[in-house]
Amino acid sequence: MSPEKTRLLKLLLDQRQADVALINETHLKPVDKLKMAGFYVYREDHISPSGIAYRGLAILVRRRIVHQLLPVPTLRASYALGVEICINQQPTRVFAFYRPPHYRLAVSDVHTLLDSPLPTIIAGDFNLKHTAWNANANTREGSRLLDDAELHNYVVLGPEAPTHYPGHRQLMPDVIDLAVLRGITATVSCDVLDDHLRSDHQPVGT
Repeated sequence: MSPEKTRLLKLLLDQRQADVALINETHLKPVDKLKMAGFYVYREDHISPSGIAYRGLAILVRRRIVHQLLPVPTLRASYALGVEICINQQPTRVFAFYRPPHYRLAVSDVHTLLDSPLPTIIAGDFNLKHTAWNANANTREGSRLLDDAELHNYVVLGPEAPTHYPGHRQLMPDVIDLAVLRGITATVSCDVLDDHLRSDHQPVGT
């Protein structure tokens, strides 16, 4: 992440008074620095056999927030990085999540992350579409996630506005960045934020 994007992200987090940021597709190498004043930074870098940085996850937690880093989970077809924090004095697990678009959805990955008595939030780029979370169309993989959510009692949320603006003119903007919740008693909404970061994925506040 460039110094300019780091500055813009800090501005966005301060404007929103956000305590936690979940970031995916960081494309950072271990030698690349990601520092932000007032935040702890946790990373899971992915490097190809040829040495190219790709995918990658990061979580930023404001320093005044009591938290702990969770063990990196072993998943079949997606990637996650998590922390445990307190929300309204309730220990809660929060995961940054990324599923590559060419990977078949493994609902067992979602089950693995939700397998805890603690309330859990999973948020990130699921690369899944369904009108239930305001996407333009239903894909088979999106329908699989929705069916599994109904069967296993968790919630899938998406914002009303598109989260992804493809670089190809023939592709329409769509909602593929989602939040999965279980055990969260507070009212939760997803909102697309002003795009300070100039990315094809819009920042989403939850």
